[in-house]
Amino acid sequence: MKSTTYRQCALCRQEGDREVHQTAYIPTKFAVTGNILKIKDDADEWVDGWEVLFCYAEIDDVVDVKQSFKRHKRNTGDSLPKIA
Repeated sequence: MKSTTYRQCALCRQEGDREVHQTAYIPTKFAVTGNILKIKDDADEWVDGWEVLFCYAEIDDVVDVKQSFKRHKRNTGDSLPKIA
Protein backbone atom coordinates (compact mmCIF):
# COMPACT_ATOMS: atom_id res chain seq x y z
CA MET A 1 0.00 0.00 0.00
CA LYS A 2 1.36 3.39 -0.99
CA SER A 3 1.70 5.85 1.88
CA THR A 4 1.10 9.55 1.34
CA THR A 5 3.17 12.04 3.30
CA TYR A 6 1.71 15.39 4.32
CA ARG A 7 3.18 18.75 5.31
CA GLN A 8 1.67 21.30 7.62
CA CYS A 9 1.29 24.54 5.66
CA ALA A 10 0.21 28.12 6.34
CA LEU A 11 -2.29 29.17 3.69
CA CYS A 12 -3.79 32.53 2.72
CA ARG A 13 -6.74 33.51 0.52
CA GLN A 14 -8.36 36.81 -0.47
CA GLU A 15 -12.06 37.20 0.38
CA GLY A 16 -13.18 40.57 -0.84
CA ASP A 17 -11.08 43.21 0.89
CA ARG A 18 -9.66 40.92 3.60
CA GLU A 19 -7.18 38.06 3.85
CA VAL A 20 -8.18 34.75 5.40
CA HIS A 21 -5.45 32.57 6.92
CA GLN A 22 -5.57 28.85 7.65
CA THR A 23 -3.20 26.07 8.63
CA ALA A 24 -3.73 22.67 6.99
CA TYR A 25 -2.00 19.37 6.26
CA ILE A 26 -1.69 18.91 2.51
CA PRO A 27 0.04 16.21 0.44
CA THR A 28 3.78 16.90 0.19
CA LYS A 29 3.71 17.07 -3.62
CA PHE A 30 1.44 20.17 -3.40
CA ALA A 31 3.26 21.75 -0.42
CA VAL A 32 5.38 24.24 -2.36
CA THR A 33 5.61 27.86 -1.23
CA GLY A 34 3.78 30.07 -3.72
CA ASN A 35 1.47 27.35 -5.08
CA ILE A 36 -2.21 28.26 -5.46
CA LEU A 37 -4.43 25.39 -4.30
CA LYS A 38 -8.04 24.30 -4.13
CA ILE A 39 -8.90 22.76 -0.73
CA LYS A 40 -12.08 21.51 0.93
CA ASP A 41 -13.81 23.60 3.57
CA ASP A 42 -15.78 22.38 6.60
CA ALA A 43 -18.81 21.64 4.39
CA ASP A 44 -16.70 19.45 2.04
CA GLU A 45 -16.95 22.09 -0.72
CA TRP A 46 -13.85 22.84 -2.82
CA VAL A 47 -12.58 26.41 -2.42
CA ASP A 48 -10.02 27.78 -4.89
CA GLY A 49 -7.39 30.46 -4.39
CA TRP A 50 -5.43 29.29 -1.31
CA GLU A 51 -1.77 30.33 -1.56
CA VAL A 52 0.87 28.32 0.30
CA LEU A 53 2.82 30.83 2.42
CA PHE A 54 5.01 28.52 4.53
CA CYS A 55 5.65 24.78 4.80
CA TYR A 56 6.48 23.14 8.11
CA ALA A 57 6.81 19.60 9.49
CA GLU A 58 6.18 16.49 7.39
CA ILE A 59 4.15 13.52 8.70
CA ASP A 60 3.27 10.11 7.26
CA ASP A 61 -0.45 10.03 7.98
CA VAL A 62 -3.20 12.48 8.95
CA VAL A 63 -6.03 11.39 11.25
CA ASP A 64 -9.47 12.06 9.78
CA VAL A 65 -11.31 13.31 12.88
CA LYS A 66 -14.80 12.75 11.46
CA GLN A 67 -14.00 9.12 10.60
CA SER A 68 -12.34 8.64 13.99
CA PHE A 69 -15.52 9.79 15.80
CA LYS A 70 -17.73 7.56 13.64
CA ARG A 71 -15.48 4.55 14.25
CA HIS A 72 -15.47 5.18 18.03
CA LYS A 73 -19.27 5.52 18.19
CA ARG A 74 -19.76 2.35 16.13
CA ASN A 75 -17.27 0.33 18.21
CA THR A 76 -18.61 1.45 21.60
CA GLY A 77 -22.31 1.31 20.82
CA ASP A 78 -22.74 5.08 21.30
CA SER A 79 -24.41 5.28 17.88
CA LEU A 80 -27.30 3.03 18.97
CA PRO A 81 -30.67 4.63 19.79
CA LYS A 82 -31.10 5.51 23.47
CA ILE A 83 -33.68 3.56 25.47
CA ALA A 84 -35.75 5.75 27.79
